[in-house]
Amino acid sequence: MFETSPDGRSWTTRSMLEAPGDLRTAKLDIGACYDAPGGPATQARFDDLNLR
Repeated sequence: MFETSPDGRSWTTRSMLEAPGDLRTAKLDIGACYDAPGGPATQARFDDLNLR
């Protein structure tokens, strides 16, 4: 499940996929980008990553 939240309290589900049953290895790249000249300072927080 992939969710986002502007305040860490209310969450919006963006995507839900079933995990493959035979997954043994995976490479995970996580990032965030805000590309607006002169825009406000922003931050990205990644919490509760569940990699079962």
